Amino acid sequence: MLFKQPSYFNFNVVCAIDDFQLWAAAAMLIILYLLGFFTGIFIIKLLSFLPIIWFLFYYYINRKDFIKIVRAARQ
Repeated sequence: MLFKQPSYFNFNVVCAIDDFQLWAAAAMLIILYLLGFFTGIFIIKLLSFLPIIWFLFYYYINRKDFIKIVRAARQ
């Protein structure tokens, strides 16, 4: 697809991780870290990094499809 004329084009940036997964992972990270902080159990603090490790794993497995720029639907 070549865009030769100056004009406006509509694109969408699409990520493999949706908003719900991102918010759930952030909530899990915060809850596990605070539990580990207040109880003093170090292993719970370490478990709070699981969402970050999962997202990194998901990125490296799905690198081509992780973030895409796609054409927006015409309106």
